[in-house]
Amino acid sequence: MLIPGGRLLHSVPVDVVKHVGQTRRGELAALMRSFALPSVFAGELGGLAFAAVMIISMGLTGMGFLTPVNLGAPALVVSVAPSPAALPSLISALGYTLPASVATKVIPVLKGGHYLGSASANQLGSLLAFIHVPERRIHLMILILTGHANNTTLVEFMSSTPQAARSAVMRAMPLVVTHVAEGAILHLILSAILGVLFFAVIGTAAWLGLPMFRTAAGIVSASLVGGVVVYAVNRWILLPPTNPMIALVPQNWFLLAHLVFGLVVGLVLAKALKSRMDCTRRL
Repeated sequence: MLIPGGRLLHSVPVDVVKHVGQTRRGELAALMRSFALPSVFAGELGGLAFAAVMIISMGLTGMGFLTPVNLGAPALVVSVAPSPAALPSLISALGYTLPASVATKVIPVLKGGHYLGSASANQLGSLLAFIHVPERRIHLMILILTGHANNTTLVEFMSSTPQAARSAVMRAMPLVVTHVAEGAILHLILSAILGVLFFAVIGTAAWLGLPMFRTAAGIVSASLVGGVVVYAVNRWILLPPTNPMIALVPQNWFLLAHLVFGLVVGLVLAKALKSRMDCTRRL
C-alpha cells in the first residue's frame, strides 16, 4: 500500500480492502435508513414554516392571507380560474361598474352559475372598449367570462391590471376547499421529498467528515444554501412552465420563505446528526 509521496507502507490483502469498503458503505446505508423519518419530519416542518411566511407576507401586502393555499400551490395541478358565481365580485374588485342595461342581463347569469354566451360577452366587450379598456385586457376578460380561461390566461389578465386592482381580485377570489386540500397535500409531499434530498446531501457530507459539516453552524449554513438553490430552480426552471401563478408572487418574500425552509430543515438535521454522533462516540 502506498502513502502520499509514493513510499511503500505495507501490503494489505485485497479481501481486507473490500471488507473495509463494504463496511463503510453499510455504515452510510444504515445512516440513511436511520434518518429517513427525521428527514421527512424536517421537510414537513420546513414546509409549514414556508407556508406561514407566504400566508403572512401575502396577507400583509394586501393580496389575501388565503391566496397562497387557495391559488398558489393548487395551480400546479388544477385550474384556479374563477367560477361564474365569483365573477360579479371580481368585476367590482376591478373597479368596473356596469350600466343597468348590461348588468341586468349579465349578473343574473353569472350568479346563476353559468358563464356568459358569446353574444353577451361581446356586448360587454364593446362596452369596455367604449370606456377605453385595452383590447388585450378585454380579450382576456371575455375568455374568463365565457369559461375558456386557464391559469395562464388568469395570470396574464391579472398582470395587466394595476397592483391595487390585482390585489383586490386576489382577495375576492372565493375559497375553494378542494383547491386548498389539493394544494396542501402537494406542498407537504414536495416538502418531505426536499427534506430527504437535503439530508441525503448533508448527511453524506457529514459522514465523509468534510470540515464544514462537523458543526451545527456548518450544517445549517449548508441547508440555507440549499434553500437558495431550491428557490433558483423553482423561480427560473420548474415553476414558470408548470405554475404561471409564480408571476404574481412577491419574489423577495418567496426567497425569504425558501431561506426559512432551509433554516428549519438545517436546525432539525443538525440536532439529529449531533445526537447520532454522540451515540456513536458512547458506543
